[in-house]
Amino acid sequence: MEKNIAAPSISNRERYLQIIKLMVKYGFEDLVANSSFRSVLEKNAFKAKSRNFLEFNRYERIRMLLEEMGSTFVKMGQILSNRADILPIELITELEKLQDQVKPIDIDPIETISKSLGFHINEVLESFDETPLAAASISQVYTARLATGEKVIFKVLRPGIEPIIKSDISVLRDLLKLVKLNFPQIEKYKPDEMINSFERSILRELNYSLEKNNISRFAKQFESNKNIYTPKVYDKYSNRNVLCMEFIDGIKINDSQKLEEMKIDPVQLSKNLFHNYMDQIFIHGFFHSDPHPGNLFIIDKDKICFIDYGMMGFLLEEDQNNLIELIFHFLNKNPKKIVSSIEKLAVKVSIKDPKHFEYEIAQILYDMNSSVSEIDGQYLSEEFIKILYKNSIQLPPYAYHLARSLSIILGIALELYPDFNPTVHLKPMAKKILFKKYNSGFLMNQTLQMGMEMFSTMSSFPGDMKKIIAKASKGEFRMELEHKGLSKLQDRFEKVANRIIISIILASTIIGSSLVMHANIPPYIGSVSIIGISGFAFSALLGLLLIVSIIKNKMF
Repeated sequence: MEKNIAAPSISNRERYLQIIKLMVKYGFEDLVANSSFRSVLEKNAFKAKSRNFLEFNRYERIRMLLEEMGSTFVKMGQILSNRADILPIELITELEKLQDQVKPIDIDPIETISKSLGFHINEVLESFDETPLAAASISQVYTARLATGEKVIFKVLRPGIEPIIKSDISVLRDLLKLVKLNFPQIEKYKPDEMINSFERSILRELNYSLEKNNISRFAKQFESNKNIYTPKVYDKYSNRNVLCMEFIDGIKINDSQKLEEMKIDPVQLSKNLFHNYMDQIFIHGFFHSDPHPGNLFIIDKDKICFIDYGMMGFLLEEDQNNLIELIFHFLNKNPKKIVSSIEKLAVKVSIKDPKHFEYEIAQILYDMNSSVSEIDGQYLSEEFIKILYKNSIQLPPYAYHLARSLSIILGIALELYPDFNPTVHLKPMAKKILFKKYNSGFLMNQTLQMGMEMFSTMSSFPGDMKKIIAKASKGEFRMELEHKGLSKLQDRFEKVANRIIISIILASTIIGSSLVMHANIPPYIGSVSIIGISGFAFSALLGLLLIVSIIKNKMF
């Protein structure tokens, strides 16, 4: 019987038809030809190819398909580009090419902003440039000057974008059902959870109040750091749909010519960038998760300024500690400790051969024993992920996202200064961070928490015991014990018990026969008691059988 998913709803019918035509166009007609989606196809839908896209490989066509399917799918592809643990490296390479840049739509920005804020924005402006500075999939950016003379940008959410994205996510869920029917093995990667996570992430990006809060938190983290600058946010002119912030007039961090003209030291800049990003991760647990060169500017000669705070990463304190320990053990080339740290980080571990896994980690450490210029970072990263996959180790999603962000930062640092060596900076930083985290204050706090937990446990103990006794007195208390691997032991005990019984019978028969022989009880064969000699014969046979059984089962 053919499996099919439900046909799409009428409200999404046009969008389904558009997407399915695009899938056919890029050579994926096999995914839809035998599904219920054919009910929305026109008769000539399979003739939708406008050019021979089959000249491109499968992964290139996936990237091109996502680009033409629109902003929701582009963003999904960008997020999936962090998941080297589940996708082929060739596909990851293509997904990393996805750019969130689109043609601007024709809107009246002044009217849109004014309507959203509840007052006419011209009242507080000196000037406003209605030509977008930039256009992304969910927003458009405009420059303006406030009446106070400050140059600002207005980040404006595209009107009607939220229902479009929600509709696309609904379509995406149905497309996933289609893929799962054709490739059931995809279930082990928990794709439904991935879509749920993507939905939460993109809906957060649609709320500029959250981005405003991110900027405020980031600014507070680094208010005393003279090497970091955070743009000012104008609360009065910002809300859920509009974000007004300071215009950053700086140099892109990878513009080597302008950096040289401004006499900015690339060695110190690479060091400052790397150190700051480590602080974001391991000290604050709150980091910029899209630090590509377009989001990094240099102002006032030596200050680094991050822009676009829509995507930020969060780490729990326990995750921070486990990550810094993992890095520390990598730097000290201790494979046993590395394995232990990986097990702490992982959400799923099923290592069949721990010793071999440790050996594979040691091999990576050996491959790292060369100068930075000789290290193939991408190769080592791929090998590490392969080892994790082979040993059924699943790290939390943030780990792969963080790894990608770190590789971008390291790439920028190496572009600024080709001889930049991260290990030279990481080792003292790791020691410093570990010392900060495990100082006397930390230990005192941990001891206090343990004491509180023990006190809580002891306080609840009498009440818990009272409940158990009450249930036992009412006959409601039931304890279930499950033993595993005891059946063999039980069989062994039964065999031993049987042999003991046989031995006792054997001994009794020999003793009884001896007494009969001694008493000379008739009948006789010659002068020998038949009963006595029969007892000895039976004992001899029984003894022989017992010896054969013991030898056969190797019970000696």
